[in-house]
Amino acid sequence: MFFSTTQFLLGVPLPIYELILTLEINKKGMKSLPLFQLISIFLFANQPLSGQNQIVGRWLSPQRDAIVEIYELAGKFYGKITWMENTANTNHPVDSQNPDIKLRKRPLIGLIVVSNLVYRNNEWVKGSLYYPPTGRTYPCKLELSNSNTLEITTYSGPFHTSWIWTRF
Repeated sequence: MFFSTTQFLLGVPLPIYELILTLEINKKGMKSLPLFQLISIFLFANQPLSGQNQIVGRWLSPQRDAIVEIYELAGKFYGKITWMENTANTNHPVDSQNPDIKLRKRPLIGLIVVSNLVYRNNEWVKGSLYYPPTGRTYPCKLELSNSNTLEITTYSGPFHTSWIWTRF
């Protein structure tokens, strides 16, 4: 596969753009000018994530004692604990409140606490949030208030609770 200088510098192959949106200099077999690639670089290189991937990244919990990294995998979104306050000076915290006794010794760092979210109409829905302090799992949805504020709403019967996470 041919990679242009522009593609090499960006580290991103752009064959679709080359095929669809290039300008022909003339009909005598001269190479195409990848003008659209240059325009794309200036317009889109530093744009924030859009659409469903806006929540991807690291988020600080409301108590500021944990960071959860949200990522996309096979069209669904998940979140795992990547940092907890005071873990350097003590034993690593474990999932001691888990209802499954066999899982009570697993470490909280690396634990997936947000699962199976799907993007629908500017929300991430139909997922679940595991809350380690109680060992309970709740249905949840996530919604961005702005690019640095994520509102997480969990449901328990007719009641709901919301938390605000901030981008880290």
